[in-house]
Amino acid sequence: MWSYHFWCDMEVIISMDLQNVFLFSIVLTRIHPFVGGVILNQEMSVRVVTTVRTTKVVYNERGHFQDMKNKRKFHTGVLYLYSLFWFFLVTQAICFLELLQTPRVSPPRLPYFTLRWEEILEGTQNLDNTNLLGEGNFGQVYRCNLPRLNQVGAAKIQKVENEEAKTEFEAEITTLHRANHPNVINLLGQCVTDEDRVIVYQFMPRGSLDHHLYADTRPAPGLQQQRNAVLSWERRMSIALGVAEALIYLHEELKTVHRDLKVANVLLDEDFVPKLTDFGLATRMAHDGNGIEKQSQIDPIKGTMGCIAPETEGSGLVSSKSDVYSYGVFLLTLFTGRKAFDRSRPVASRKINGWLMSVWTREEYLPIVLDVALGNTYSAEGIKRLFQAARMCMDPNVLARPTMRFVETMVRQAAAYDVATLPPVLRRDLV
Repeated sequence: MWSYHFWCDMEVIISMDLQNVFLFSIVLTRIHPFVGGVILNQEMSVRVVTTVRTTKVVYNERGHFQDMKNKRKFHTGVLYLYSLFWFFLVTQAICFLELLQTPRVSPPRLPYFTLRWEEILEGTQNLDNTNLLGEGNFGQVYRCNLPRLNQVGAAKIQKVENEEAKTEFEAEITTLHRANHPNVINLLGQCVTDEDRVIVYQFMPRGSLDHHLYADTRPAPGLQQQRNAVLSWERRMSIALGVAEALIYLHEELKTVHRDLKVANVLLDEDFVPKLTDFGLATRMAHDGNGIEKQSQIDPIKGTMGCIAPETEGSGLVSSKSDVYSYGVFLLTLFTGRKAFDRSRPVASRKINGWLMSVWTREEYLPIVLDVALGNTYSAEGIKRLFQAARMCMDPNVLARPTMRFVETMVRQAAAYDVATLPPVLRRDLV
């Protein structure tokens, strides 16, 4: 007779906002079943999330509940969550037994090609400025037609003598060669000559996300034929979820930390599907002897001001929780239309979390910081949940930050709230 049991990681988070809403959450990750003493390779996650609203919470001098009515309501919520937890656990165990004969298979790697320099020159019309898509620290990116592949690509061209650029080039090739996800940019090919290194991605006709958020960020000549579109609430939610799913894929499948998540590194296809790009700083996750992730040291310290996690900026420590911090910043920039770091703001408010400090704990003020491009059409409950998720992501304590899978659950809940056209609010600058 077969025996069935499992091991897993469990994350429990209980929090309360200023509106006396308790959020009970249990997340089981990396669940592996044992069948007949054999560890199977399948992994899964179980997420159980519920909320309990109380009218008033009163504590005595010892910090215990004094209001018995609310105490009973609190205990009822815990019991409800406990029941849901075991219900999901049993149903998922049954699903595992049904899947024993169909083991999980990772998506196959996408093919990429070695391209000739002549193909790059021909595809970019001899690096003509009309095909320029962008410019970075280590070179330029050009729109590049590739008849042999029957595709249009984006060719990032670097000079060979730059050793620092070589490290990032190799990191991108290594990561993208292993990647196959709808929200991660596809690698089409590479080209290395005596003078140049070229990495070619799939071409994203709507350019980077920052072009659609900031009025002072104009698309390069290679994208001039595309007009920037106003991003609706629903479109922003879809982008937020797509980026979250890309990070989950990186952390759980590729065991990789992106290290440079920001709106400029999210590209949009014709249908506004987000694609995470720029993996030059990508680092493999480090684990201890028990297979538990640990922080790793990087040198030199690199990242984008305002987006980089404090432990990375201060001590050069990175982990998947560094990406979680950056995702919290990403949510704020996406829904406020403000830059993660802006030198034009007062010193204490240059980072976006400093700029928002005055409304972090006052949910009724959140609508005044939303991007004016949204107008009055958004979800009031959804924005509360989004900012709650962003605050959890940006916790200074690394261990207190949730996993990306848990964050994605909160963002998905925010997306489920109804969107309405609400009364206009008075916009004011925060200083």
